[in-house]
Amino acid sequence: MWKKHPLTRFLFGTSLALIFSLGLLLAAVIGADYWAEGKAPPLEISGKIINKSPKAQMPNGSGSFDLETTDPPLIYSHLEVESRIFRQLSNDQEVVVTISPSSHHVYSIKSASSREIIKRNEWDEGEIYQDYQAAVYWSLVGVGVTTALAFIYGMLGLADWLLKARVVRGVIVSRIEQADFSAAGYGMLLRRAPLSGNRKSLRFQLNETDFLATDGADYAEVKFTPIFRYVRQVQTLTAADFPTKEVPSLEGGDGQTVRLRYLAPWQRKLVVFSDGIVAFCLFSLVIFFLANSVPSWLEYGVVGAVASLSTERYIFPALAIFCVGLGLLFGANFLRKLRDLRAPKKLTVGPVLSKWRVNGGTNDTRRQIVVADGGLQAGSESIRKFDISNFLFEELRVGDIVEIEHTPRLRYIFRLEVKGHQELVG
Repeated sequence: MWKKHPLTRFLFGTSLALIFSLGLLLAAVIGADYWAEGKAPPLEISGKIINKSPKAQMPNGSGSFDLETTDPPLIYSHLEVESRIFRQLSNDQEVVVTISPSSHHVYSIKSASSREIIKRNEWDEGEIYQDYQAAVYWSLVGVGVTTALAFIYGMLGLADWLLKARVVRGVIVSRIEQADFSAAGYGMLLRRAPLSGNRKSLRFQLNETDFLATDGADYAEVKFTPIFRYVRQVQTLTAADFPTKEVPSLEGGDGQTVRLRYLAPWQRKLVVFSDGIVAFCLFSLVIFFLANSVPSWLEYGVVGAVASLSTERYIFPALAIFCVGLGLLFGANFLRKLRDLRAPKKLTVGPVLSKWRVNGGTNDTRRQIVVADGGLQAGSESIRKFDISNFLFEELRVGDIVEIEHTPRLRYIFRLEVKGHQELVG
């Protein structure tokens, strides 16, 4: 439980923010010349290409060449370009090369004879960064955003510990030993008294001492932090600790309709659009692979690096076919979910016959309830199964009469209300 402590969150967030801040400061000092290079006007150098050679260790077929000038006689060594440009160059070719002053990054190459310009990227005056610096720039932006989020997370942890703690008392519905991957080994479901709002129960993560202290108790009072709901103190209660006419029922039979929130709107959208987003990314990869492989097939006679030909003509098309198959699978699943959510909602009303933990072969266990739509007299054809969250699984009891609004085929739950309770007999 020490990992969940607000001060642990504070130390983790601020330490991470401090480390990233020092890294950004070091990058700013060391990379000052790198960014100044992008703002400096480029040079145009006329000369002859010599020593053109592919980079054997690079699978994309990129290469380098030297540029020999005559006035003044200099040699600019190891100017690197990608395979698309490298295949269009030849030794002893007269060219005009636009390069950055210090690092000799190649912006463009113009043939002296045909005046054909091979553009790699352009130099933009007054911009914060040049095209070839984009990856580094956005990486630093990502680190900066991560630093800010880590600092905010740490401050939230500190505020969580300093703010006034909240206190809730009620009936202990269940005590749970966590079976899934969880930082806390124990949990407790507490039905607040009196009932308030749409949510009748709260779930808390406990340490072993508090968990054992509540063994056999019917009522409890929990003192917890307001943001992360870290349990600061658990005190067991008895019926005598409540006002005479306000003792909560252990069975929850208050004669009230209790509405339980299942999925927030953004969670429902995430369930649907996650497959669509994955399909979009896969089809984008297909376009990328085809855009890099088609030119190599059209330039079959051009002599290039063997590694580049193998990658662009065979590996990229194979990857494109693989991504098409996966994209169609995720796309079909997305359309199936979307069609199900847009269809008219169905209503299932009846008692909970049983609760199941369905082990899928991993430690991530699914939870299901079985509901008899229309009641016990409706027969076996009225039986419905629903996947529910761990929170609802522990809160619902066998025999609870529930009203569930759900989609017709995949049975995504939009609303679940407990209408009452009946004892089931075999």
